[in-house]
Amino acid sequence: MFEICGHSVPNFLPTLSIRILLQLPVSAQLKASGSSLHLILQQLLTSSTKNMGVKSFINELETKISPGRLFKALITESPEIVPKFNKPIKSIEIVEGHGFGVGCIFLTHFNEGLPFRYVKHRIDEIDTQNYVCKYTLIEGDVLGDKLEKICHELRLEASADGGCVLKSKAELHAKAGVELDDEEIKAGKEQALNVYKACEEYLAANPHVCA
Repeated sequence: MFEICGHSVPNFLPTLSIRILLQLPVSAQLKASGSSLHLILQQLLTSSTKNMGVKSFINELETKISPGRLFKALITESPEIVPKFNKPIKSIEIVEGHGFGVGCIFLTHFNEGLPFRYVKHRIDEIDTQNYVCKYTLIEGDVLGDKLEKICHELRLEASADGGCVLKSKAELHAKAGVELDDEEIKAGKEQALNVYKACEEYLAANPHVCA
């Protein structure tokens, strides 16, 4: 629900329906009379249009792996570690910047026979003490003709048992005029979770890695 002018408005009201309502003669009468309903419709249209091109998903995973080891495997030591447990990935290399710092761009190559060849990510924020990293997929055939970029956020919160809780969020930014399919979003969410689980299994089987 949207809260506008003290009114609760359903967020599933189609954008097209709002546009039609604003074009009706009664809308002009409401505006002239100073009715808050006209303002509600205008603000709802703005909110719907603004959010139409962005969809997101969240994953959460409780693991016995320490946050330090998991952060190294997924982020700071990913060029060496990720190809060992994520089989579609051939290699990861830094192509701009030094180390995994803000502004660094890293290139991921996929193995032959897959529908995708490569992707490029940019590090936007990184906190190696608190195990937080924000990065953006800025280039690659994964984006196809639908997406402009994908913004990721990874957080690892330490658990009392020495493990951690992995929390990740991805925001998919569609190109103008494109509506993203919910099934594709669901598939992306499951794929990301499978990567995290594969990393967990690899580190559990190899306790010396990223120790």
